[in-house]
Amino acid sequence: MEVFKDSMSKLLNRAITKLDGAEVAWSKRNIDDAYIDDACFNVQQAMEMTLKYLIELSGNSYPRSHRIESLINELDNIGVCASQIDAIRGKAALYSAWEAESRYLDDFAALSSDVLEAISLTKDLIEYAKSLSRRQVNEVEVYAKDNHLDYAMLVHDVYEACPELLRRSSEEETAIAYWEIWKALHK
Repeated sequence: MEVFKDSMSKLLNRAITKLDGAEVAWSKRNIDDAYIDDACFNVQQAMEMTLKYLIELSGNSYPRSHRIESLINELDNIGVCASQIDAIRGKAALYSAWEAESRYLDDFAALSSDVLEAISLTKDLIEYAKSLSRRQVNEVEVYAKDNHLDYAMLVHDVYEACPELLRRSSEEETAIAYWEIWKALHK
């Protein structure tokens, strides 16, 4: 298993940014239809990136696919189950189609209810991913306490082993990365 995954540090932040873009575009849909296209594309991207993040978080490489169905199937195969993922499953093909159709079809159209539902489901999915990240950090803290280890020293050891972690974009991604490295160092 690869210990350090450089893309993990950016996937969730990119998903959050894409979701923000979807919401802004949706708020401007009455100005021009192009904003609807942009909202659909961005929410699909946010959903895709979050699903890929969840695959990486479980220690696996994600498929190089934009298909939401493929990513959900991969999560099923590795045993990641969550109501947030199940909620997306029913319209996964629709959301996947938005990746290309919203950019290339002049007659692209989406139902308001579908777009609003996709935004809501993606928000829930992102919150789920964040909760898993926090849980991993908590597990490291509990492990350190249960084994009478100095938590700060544990973090220091991980940074020593992989100094590029200092360049991580957020505390949450840093915690995930050092958890992965720590697990590899203490097998």
